[in-house]
Amino acid sequence: MGSDIKNSERKKVRRTISKGIFLSFLYAASFSIFSCANFNTPVKEFFERYTDTAAIEIKQMNDPYEIDASGMMCYGSDSDKSIDLYLRNPQMYDISFGYSYDLKGLSSVLPASSVPFTIVQNPRDKARATLTFKKDFLEAVDIGSFTVDSIIKKNISGNITLVEKETRRPFDSFHIELRADSVPPSIERATFQMDKDPSDPDSQYVVCFFMPCFENGSVHNKDTKTIFVNGRPFYFDPATAEALYRDSSLSEKEVSFDKTKPSLVPIVQAGFKISFDETIIPVELSGVKYKPLYYKTGIRPSNQEVRFTFSIVDDSGLSSSTIISNKAKELSPPVLENGTVFTAEEDSGYYSFKITHNGQTTDDSSAGFVYINSVVENASDSLDITKDSQYGTSVLKLKPGNYNIEAYASKNNFVSSDPASVSGIRVRRPAIYYVRANGNDTEGLGSKQKPFATIQKAIREINNNEDIDVNTQVYIRLMSNIQVSDTIEFSDKTLSSVNVKNITVEPYGIGNAKISLGGVADKILIDAQLKAAGAKLTLNNITLENGCTETAPSTSSLIYSDADNSLIMNNVTIQNSAVQSSACIVGNSGPAEMNNCTVKKCYGENNLIYGSSLTIKNCSITGNKAKCIVYNNGNMKLIDSAVSDNTIINGDSDIGAILTMAQKTTTLGGKVIIKNNKTSDGVQRNFTYNDDSNSKTIQIDSPLTGSDIHISYVGTTPPGYGKSLTFTSGYSTNLKANPETIFTSDDGFVIGWNDIKTEAALYSSAVRPGIQMVGDIKSLKEQLEKHINDSKYTMYSSTFEASSSNISDKTLFNIKSLNVSIDGGDKDRRGKIDLKSVQGRAFTISGDSDVKISNIDFTSDHDGSDYKPAYYGKYHGTGILVKSGAVVTIENCTFEKLSVDINRWEDSPNTGFAGIIEVEDGGKVIIKNCFIKNSRLLSNGSWGGAVCIQEGGKAEISYTTIEEIRGGHAGGALMVLGECKMQNCIISSNTSGDGAGIYLYND
Repeated sequence: MGSDIKNSERKKVRRTISKGIFLSFLYAASFSIFSCANFNTPVKEFFERYTDTAAIEIKQMNDPYEIDASGMMCYGSDSDKSIDLYLRNPQMYDISFGYSYDLKGLSSVLPASSVPFTIVQNPRDKARATLTFKKDFLEAVDIGSFTVDSIIKKNISGNITLVEKETRRPFDSFHIELRADSVPPSIERATFQMDKDPSDPDSQYVVCFFMPCFENGSVHNKDTKTIFVNGRPFYFDPATAEALYRDSSLSEKEVSFDKTKPSLVPIVQAGFKISFDETIIPVELSGVKYKPLYYKTGIRPSNQEVRFTFSIVDDSGLSSSTIISNKAKELSPPVLENGTVFTAEEDSGYYSFKITHNGQTTDDSSAGFVYINSVVENASDSLDITKDSQYGTSVLKLKPGNYNIEAYASKNNFVSSDPASVSGIRVRRPAIYYVRANGNDTEGLGSKQKPFATIQKAIREINNNEDIDVNTQVYIRLMSNIQVSDTIEFSDKTLSSVNVKNITVEPYGIGNAKISLGGVADKILIDAQLKAAGAKLTLNNITLENGCTETAPSTSSLIYSDADNSLIMNNVTIQNSAVQSSACIVGNSGPAEMNNCTVKKCYGENNLIYGSSLTIKNCSITGNKAKCIVYNNGNMKLIDSAVSDNTIINGDSDIGAILTMAQKTTTLGGKVIIKNNKTSDGVQRNFTYNDDSNSKTIQIDSPLTGSDIHISYVGTTPPGYGKSLTFTSGYSTNLKANPETIFTSDDGFVIGWNDIKTEAALYSSAVRPGIQMVGDIKSLKEQLEKHINDSKYTMYSSTFEASSSNISDKTLFNIKSLNVSIDGGDKDRRGKIDLKSVQGRAFTISGDSDVKISNIDFTSDHDGSDYKPAYYGKYHGTGILVKSGAVVTIENCTFEKLSVDINRWEDSPNTGFAGIIEVEDGGKVIIKNCFIKNSRLLSNGSWGGAVCIQEGGKAEISYTTIEEIRGGHAGGALMVLGECKMQNCIISSNTSGDGAGIYLYND
C-alpha cells in the first residue's frame, strides 16, 4: 500500500578528508624515523625523499558513490565524477599527470577525439589536484559493450603517474580502485489495492507497481535482471520486464505477477481512498522505461500489517529497494521552487533548484523528513534525463537549459505522494563575460577559464544572448589590461537588442584595468549609445589612456553617451588622451555621472567634458588643455571635486574652465576647488558667469566648507554704481560663512552678501555689500545710513569728498548702538575721506556700539596757511568723537592736515576741547599703528591737540606716531583728563600755545 526507496541499504558513503589529516600524516612520517623498522634508514635519504619529491598521499571522493558486493567503490555514469588528490609537494613542483588503466582495452572505449579523464593541478595550491572522469567515458564503461571482462568488472582502476614538468623527473605513482557502475532504478509507485470488496472471503491484496525495463545498449541492460520480493529472487528480461520468472533462464514464469490489470478495489486508509492509476507513468530516463505489473499476494485483507520489500539487484550487488506497507498514510506532494526563469551561479555554472516537503501526510499528520525523488528532463535534449533521490530538501544542480521536472515524496511505512511537476523552466547562464588580452575570440566561451580576447566579442555575445531581458544586469569583466584600436561599440551597430539595458565593465582579479585606446580617424572610441531606452553603461575601476582621434568630426570623442542613456563612471581615470573635436567625455542628453574619477593630461580641441545632466563627485580634473574644461548645457552637480590648473586654449572671451549656458544651473556642494585655470596667455578663466539676466546660475545644496571657487565674469553688464549681481541660490540656507571666504573674483570685483544677506553677489571694485562706495560724501553718507545694520563696509581705493553744498549735518556719520567694521581696504588699496568742507566730526559714535575703523586716510588737505576751519558750533574737533558706552578701535589709519578754530564756536567761543580723536566720559578708544600729524588748532583758547581724553574716558594707544600737532591751550599732542595707556609710541614736535606737548590733568 505504500512505497519507498530504502536509501539506507545503498550504503552511500561520502568522505571528507581535510588537509589536516595530511599534516598529521607528515608528523607521523617524521616520527617514524626513530621507529625500529626505520632505525637503519639513513636520515639524509629519508629527508631527501620527503622534501625533494612529490607524491599523492590522500584521495577524496567528491561525488556520492556506492560500495558493491566485493567492497569496491563505484561511481555512477549520470554525470562527470571527480576525486580530489592531496599531494606531498613541499617544493611546489609543477607536475604533469597521467593515468594507466589496470584493465586493458579501456583506452579504446571512446573515440580518439574524446577525453576520458582530466587531472589538473590547482594553480593556487600545488599540493592539490583533481582527477575528473567524464560522463561519456563512465557511461561507455557502465554499458560494458566492448569486452566480456569489462562487462563483468566495469573496472576503471589504474595508476596515476606524476612527472615534474621542468626536469621530466618521475615520482611515485598512486593506485586507485574504482568501478563505473550505476545503481539500478527501483520499482515506482508501489501501492496496495484489493481485487474484490474486503467483505468477499476470496478477496486478496494486490500490489500494483511500475517495473523498470532497460533498452538494449542502455546502462543496466546487461547486468540487471534480478528482483527480490521479501528476500525471494525472481528474474526478468531487462529489455521487456513484462513478467517475473522463478529461474534465471526465464523458463518458469511466476503466475502471481501479471502485466494485465485485474479488477481493483481502492484501499481506504485514515479516511482517504488510495488508488493506483496505471495511466500516470513515471518519467522515463535515458534507456529506462516503466511498465505496470500486478502482484496478487494471496494475502487476505486484515487489520494486521503486511509489508513487502522489493529490491532490484545488478550482477555486482548494487541494489535499490522499495518497502510498502498496508498501514501507511499517504505523503503530501513535495513543493517545487517557484519561478520559470533562473540564473546559473557564476562560479559553478549551475543553478541550485530546490524541492522541499512540509513533513506531513495528506491528513496533516506529521511524517518527519522524507525522501524526495525527482526526475529531470532536459527539454533541449530528449536523451538527457536524470533521476535523483535526496533525504530532506532536494537540491538539483541544473546547468543552463530548459527543463521539465517531476518529483514525489516517499518514506518507509508511508504511501508515496502524488507527483508534483513543473514544465518549461529555464536556467540561463549568468550574463557575465570575461575578457583577457591573451584570450580567444574564436574558441573562447567568455568564462573565467576560457575568456574572450576583446570587449567587442563580449558585446556581440551579449547581443546574441536570448536569456537577457530588461532586468538583467550584464557584466564584462576584464582579467588584464586591454589594447584596442577601433571603436568599442555598445551602440546598435553591434548591440541591437532592445533588452540589454544595464552593462557594467569592471576588472576581475586586478585592482584596476587599463584600456589603452589607439585612436583612429572619424571614430568614437567608446560608443555608449545603447539602443534600449533608458539603458545604462557603468565603468568601474577602469583607466582609459592614450586615446586619440586624428580628425575632427562632430561625433569624435573618447566616450559618447546620447539621449535616453546613462553613463556612470566610478573610480575611472582618463589620461594622456586627445580629441580633435567634440569632447573627451560626452553625455549628450542623458545623465552622466563621474564618481571618484581623475581626468588628467588630456587635450580637447573643443571641450573636455560635455553634458546636459552631469554629476561630478569626488573627482580631480587637473592638468588638461581644452577650449572648455567642463561645458554644462543643462543641469550639473559638482560635489567635493577640483577643477584646477587646466589651460584654456583657443577659447572665446566668454569660455573658461567651467561654462554654464544661459538659464542653466550648476549645483555645488561639499569642498569644491575651481582655481588656477588660465588661458594660454596666463589670464585666469575659472567658473565663467555669463548670464546678463542675473539668473542664479550656481545652486548651493550643501555647505561649501573649505571651498575655493574663483568666478570669472564674462557678461556684458558688469556690476557698477547702484547695481550688484547675485550669482547663487540657496547660499544662506546651507552655510553662514561670508561669501568672500568661499568665492574669489578673477576680475577685481568684490564678492559679498547681496542686499538682503541671503546670497552671494558681485560688486564693483569700489563697492561693498550694503554701501555704495563711489561718488561724494553725501552718497557715502546716504548709503551707510540706508544699510547701517550691515556688519562690514570696505572702500577700496576710493576718495570721498564733500562740499558745503551737499552736507548740512554737523557730524558726517552718526553710529549709535551698532557693531560695525568700516575698512578702507588694505595697505595697497586704502580708502580716503576728505573733510576739507565738512563742518563737524567725521564720526560720532555713541550708545553700546563696538566699532572698528581701519585702513582709512582722514585729511582736509590743509596746507598750513589757507585753512578751511571746521563747523562753527558746539561739536568738538574734526575727526572722531567717542561718546559714552561706545568702544572704538582705530587701526592703520592716518589723520593729516586737519584743523579747527574754536574761536568761531557760536555758543561758547574761546572754550572747549578740540582733539582730532576725542573720548568723552564712559567712552573708550583703542588706537593701533596710526599716524596723527601736521594738524593744528587755530585758537589759543582750545584745549588739546591730537587726542583728547575727557574725565571718565579711556584710551589705549600703541605703535602710534603723533607729531607736528599744534594745540591752542593745553597739550599739543595729548590731553588726558581720564585714563590713558600708551605703548611703543612716538610723540614729537608737538606744540601748544599754553602748555606742553602732553597735558595731564588731575583735580
